[in-house]
Amino acid sequence: MTELCRAALWYSWDIEITDSKLHGIKALRECGRVKMKGCDVISPEFGWSVQGIKMEDCSVQGEYFMMRSSHLDFQNVALNGKYSFQYIQDSVFENCNFDTKDAFWHAKNVTVRNSVVKGEYLAWYCENVTFENCKIIGTQPLCYCKNLKLTDCEMIETDLSFEKSEVEATLTAAIDSIKNPRSGHIYVPAVAKKAQAGQFIILRVNENGERIPLTVAGYDREKGTVRIIFQIVGATTALLNALEVGDCLKDFVGPLGCATKTDGLKKVCIVGGGVGCAIALPVARKLHKLGCKVHSIIGFRNKDLVILEDEFRECSNKLTVMTDDGSYGGKGLVTQPLSLALENGEKYDEIITIGPLVMMKFVVETARPYGVKTTVSMNPIMIDGTGMCGGCRLTVGGKVKFACVDGPDFDGYEVDFDEAIARSGAYAEFEQREREKTCNLLNKKVN
Repeated sequence: MTELCRAALWYSWDIEITDSKLHGIKALRECGRVKMKGCDVISPEFGWSVQGIKMEDCSVQGEYFMMRSSHLDFQNVALNGKYSFQYIQDSVFENCNFDTKDAFWHAKNVTVRNSVVKGEYLAWYCENVTFENCKIIGTQPLCYCKNLKLTDCEMIETDLSFEKSEVEATLTAAIDSIKNPRSGHIYVPAVAKKAQAGQFIILRVNENGERIPLTVAGYDREKGTVRIIFQIVGATTALLNALEVGDCLKDFVGPLGCATKTDGLKKVCIVGGGVGCAIALPVARKLHKLGCKVHSIIGFRNKDLVILEDEFRECSNKLTVMTDDGSYGGKGLVTQPLSLALENGEKYDEIITIGPLVMMKFVVETARPYGVKTTVSMNPIMIDGTGMCGGCRLTVGGKVKFACVDGPDFDGYEVDFDEAIARSGAYAEFEQREREKTCNLLNKKVN
C-alpha cells in the first residue's frame, strides 16, 4: 500500500498505480497515459488536463475531479465529489457510480454505460453524449445539449430534465402522405415529458440540414411521442416527408418557447388557419380540459387541405370550418364568422389566433372594435431557438422581442404585422430553389 501526500504526480507520463492510497492537495495535473487500479483517492483537486487515463475498481472523494481532460476510460469507479468531468472529451465510463453536484459540463464525445449518475446539474452544454442503461438522478440534468442519446435509461427525481437539449428522435409512425400538410409522430420521451400547449421544437433532419421550428401539435407522455404537423414548402420539409418509420432525426431540441396562458379563462374563441391549426389544437384541448367553453373557427384554402376537424370537434363547444373556395364548410375567411359572433353579442374572455401572418393581422383588426383581448402566436424566421441569434425578432409595443424566448404568444394589438410580413418573405426565392433541388434528388413530386 502506497500513500502519497500533498501535491503529487504533476507533469508526469506513463504512470501505473495499483492498490494505492492517494491523498494529495493537487494530484495528477498535466499528466498522460495513466493506469490506476484498486486505488483510494482523497483529493480536493484530482486530475487536471489529463491526457489518457484508465481507472479500474477505484474510489474517489474530492471537490474537483478530472477537469479539462480527454481519453478517460473508467470501469467500476465510485466518485463522491462536487465538480467533475467538466470540459472532457473522447471518454468512456462503464459500471460506475457517481455522486456529484455538477458533472459532465461541456463534455464532448462521451459514453456512459450501466452506471448510476447522481447530482444536481448533470450534463449541461454537452455534445455527442450517450447514456446507455443508466440511472440518472438529479433536479436539472441534461440541459442545453446537442446530439444527446439515451437508451434504456431511468430518470429519477428530475425537475427540468432535457431543457432545450437536442435528443435523438425516432419516427414511430408513417408520415401521413395522403395530403399536404403531413403529420408524423416522433419518439422523443424527453420532450414529450415536458411539452405544453403553445410550445415548439426545432429539428434538423440530417448533419448538413437546416434547423426549422415546428409547433408541438400533440404529445403522449406515456408513449413518449410528440406529434408534428408540417406543410412541404422547402427542402427540409421535403426531406422530413421522405423519412420512414424507424428513421432518426439528427436533432430535435425542445420544448421551446412559453406555454400558452390558460388560467382563469371561461370562454375563448380559437381561430386557426392552415397549418396553424396544429398549434391551436393543443391549446383548445387544454382549455376544454380545464372546463373552459371553447368556440373554434378553423380555415383552409380548400377541402383537400382541411386537417384536424374531428380533433377540434371533440374539444370545442362550437366548431366552424371555413374554406376560401367554399369546397367544404362555409365559404370565405375565418374573420367572417368571428365578426358575426362578436356582432351578435358573444362575450369572449380572449381570442387566440394562430395561422398565417395576414390572417392573424385581420383577426386582430376584427376584434379591435370590441376590445376583446387577442393573443397571436408568432412563428417568424428562426435559427437557434434560444434567443441568441436574433433571427426571430419582432416589434411588439414598440420594443424588440424575440419570438423564441419572449413568445411565441404576444398581444396581437401590439405586434407590428407589416414588419413581420415583410421579413417572413426574405428567403422565399431561396427556399423555392432548395425545395426543387431536394425534390429532384428524392425523385418525388410534391403536391
